[in-house]
Formats: sequence, C-alpha cells, structure tokens
Amino acid sequence: MSDHPVAPEARQTAGGEPAEFTRLKRLTIASLLLFMIAVAAGVLGALDADTMREQLDSAGSPTDETAVQVAQAVALAIAGGSAVGGLAAYVLVIKGLYHRRNWARVLGMVFAVLSIIAYAFSLTTSAPFLATGGLAVASLAVEGLALLVSGYWLVLGFNAQVAEYLRRPRNLA
Repeated sequence: MSDHPVAPEARQTAGGEPAEFTRLKRLTIASLLLFMIAVAAGVLGALDADTMREQLDSAGSPTDETAVQVAQAVALAIAGGSAVGGLAAYVLVIKGLYHRRNWARVLGMVFAVLSIIAYAFSLTTSAPFLATGGLAVASLAVEGLALLVSGYWLVLGFNAQVAEYLRRPRNLA
C-alpha cells in the first residue's frame, strides 16, 4: 500500500479549517444580509399604498381603501414573521457553524433548499410587478442574487472536505 492518501488533501486556512468551510461561513452571513434586504424591500412595498393598490389591481382584486389596508396588514405580518423566523434560523446555523457542529451544516442545507424554492417562486410570481417601479426591480435583483447564493451554499454544504471537517472530533481538527 502507498503512504499517500487517495484523495487530495483539503486546502487548509490558517485556522486549520478547509477554505471551503471558511467560505461557507462567510456565505451564510452574506445570505443573511440578502435575506434581510429582501424582507426590508417587502416592508417598504407593503407600506406604500400606491404600490399595493397597483399590485392588487394587476391581480384583479378590489382596490378600495379597505382592501389596500388589509393587504398592507397581511403583507407586513408576513414580512414580520419571515424576518423573525428567518433571523432565528440564520442565527442558529451561523452559531452552529462557528462552533463546528455538523448539524448546522445539515440544517443550513435544509434552509438553503427551502430558500431556493421560496426565491424561485417569488421570482416567477413577482415578474408581472416589474412595471410598478424601481423597488420591484431592486427586490427581484436581490432575490435573484439570494437564489444564486443559496445554490452555492448547497454546493459548499455538500463539499466532501467541509463534511469531513465537521465530522472530525474537534481535538483532531
């Protein structure tokens, strides 16, 4: 038998962790920032009665003042719930990754898949609202970028060096 490993050695950073794992942690924070920007754009859109009225009109819904106020309240409740739930999920994954917990990588992969589904759905359903203004265009751009980041997060989450590093006992890392 050879003394050389079959697989190439993982590229290590100064802290002894694979470069892909360092990139995964940074990408998680970038994803959190994009998520918060997307939520903020949703809140801004919900607060603007004219934008909400245009969206209701293009969907064929009533556009009287009561309908607009109800739609705004629902949109703000969804944005608030998404912000709280999403922030909690991100904190859990980030904290777990920084403590070298493999469950955080697995949980992050689950959240990345859910994010990809949500962002893809949002992109396909929001395309008709591009005519409503710059906020819709900016929101779609952020969501498109977040979709790409979530996809790359999955690639890094499934990376063999990252998985092996997180499974290795901490005193051997």
